[in-house]
Amino acid sequence: MPQLSNNMPPHILIVDDDQTLCAALGRWVTKQGWTHVQAGQANNAINLLASQKIDLALVDVRLPDLDGLELSQHIVNLDKDIPILLMTAFADLETARQALNIGVYEYLTKPLDFKDLRVGIERALQHRKLAQENRVYRAKLEQEVAQRTQELTQINAQLQLEIEDRKKMERQLVQFERLGALAEMSEGVSHNLNNILTGILGPAQLIELQTQDKKILNETRVIQQAALRAADLVKRLAVSVRGENEELHAVDVVHTIQETIEAARPRWKDEAEAKGIQIEIRTHLQATPKIRGTAAGLHSVLLNLIFNAVDAMPKSGHITLSTEATDQSVQVSISDTGSGMNEETKRRVFEPFFTTQAEVGRGLGMAGAYASVTRWGGRLDLDSTPNKGTTAIVHLPIWTQHDAKADQDIIGSTRAGNILIVEDESIVRSFLTRALSSHHQVDAESNGRKGLAQFSKKTYDVVLVDLGMPDLPGDQVIAQMRRTAPNVSAILITGWQLSKDDPRYLAFDFHLQKPFDSVSKITTLVAQAIQAYDNKQANL
Repeated sequence: MPQLSNNMPPHILIVDDDQTLCAALGRWVTKQGWTHVQAGQANNAINLLASQKIDLALVDVRLPDLDGLELSQHIVNLDKDIPILLMTAFADLETARQALNIGVYEYLTKPLDFKDLRVGIERALQHRKLAQENRVYRAKLEQEVAQRTQELTQINAQLQLEIEDRKKMERQLVQFERLGALAEMSEGVSHNLNNILTGILGPAQLIELQTQDKKILNETRVIQQAALRAADLVKRLAVSVRGENEELHAVDVVHTIQETIEAARPRWKDEAEAKGIQIEIRTHLQATPKIRGTAAGLHSVLLNLIFNAVDAMPKSGHITLSTEATDQSVQVSISDTGSGMNEETKRRVFEPFFTTQAEVGRGLGMAGAYASVTRWGGRLDLDSTPNKGTTAIVHLPIWTQHDAKADQDIIGSTRAGNILIVEDESIVRSFLTRALSSHHQVDAESNGRKGLAQFSKKTYDVVLVDLGMPDLPGDQVIAQMRRTAPNVSAILITGWQLSKDDPRYLAFDFHLQKPFDSVSKITTLVAQAIQAYDNKQANL
């Protein structure tokens, strides 16, 4: 709306078909210091209103085309802030009533009293000014109210987030207590399980080297595969507790999917059919590049997703597994026709210990799957609709490094060496002795002090020492041995899941993690250790 300016005089529209009166009003308006325009009929006045800024209108009731009331209505529709002073020589009550209903500011009778006219115009202009100021004030006030409302809304939203965060923290306190207990247990459990798994995996590896019977070889490979998978699970338990990076390698996705489906068969087929539930697993598996991860880790991720799909289909259905390769990743999709998830469940499904199954698991499956895939540099997405099913899409990074497995057999010494094994676990000690005795002279002792006593009796090329022994830790054993034989090669053998920057590594030249991957890896590493010893001796 146009506003009165402090620098510009008011601009008045005079509308009267009496040219003499119109001219007289014009001269009088000019004398008051105001400006004006004149119109002899309503249509001319309408054109002026459209082209000029008008601050006040003096309008005669009787005009040759439209009457003054109709023109006044037009002015009000155009700009209700323009005050209208209606003039008439034939005053009557009905006309006055209509004028007031339209919004005319004042009703004047002719002949005009110019003193009263001045007072009326000044009062009308002041009213216009106040109306405009009030509008500006109200607009500013509404803006401030809207701004404050927005600020309060944001503050309220922030408070709601803080409340949710506090609730989440309270829930996590219980989780942290559990994880704290798990952290205290994990190292000892990992060490003991790795020793036990060495006693399973080692003999199977030795049997594999001693027979050509295909049936026996198949059985030993099943044992080795299961033991290695268990070892990887132990390693990932320690990784999840300590938050360290696990050692990643190339994994065959399609092969792992096929193995996982068979491993899960008792759950999705046998157990389901016993309950009268028919579940079908369909596959659309394209050949894909190997991905960067761990075989046991991917097996666990897929197993959890399949089990979740089975739990979501209490009245039968089917699960579809498919693979697809892109430039950067391999995508594995697991779709079910189950009950699906609402938004709340979908939002929380990756939280540790969150579960919708009162009798199933501990709520770690999906959280563990998400953590594994994320650690590998991948992504796990869920698309779910209540009563229509769920699709989990696992994005796995492609393995791009050179496969160094073939390079592990670095040329080492082929000569027989004098080897000392210091290991408190009898099954590990026995396995290592049998694995190395076919080519080397091997002595073995059950603790650190006995090992030091044996070491003092003869010269050894290589010493394999367990780190965690009850009487004397392995790093201290090596430190004492090197006081008399600084060039001896030292191989750390341990079931502990040590961090990469653990200072105890510094005492050793090589490292073997229990359970051992293969006998060939052990013999190759010992050959390298003998070569390292010979190189040191040659430089004396």
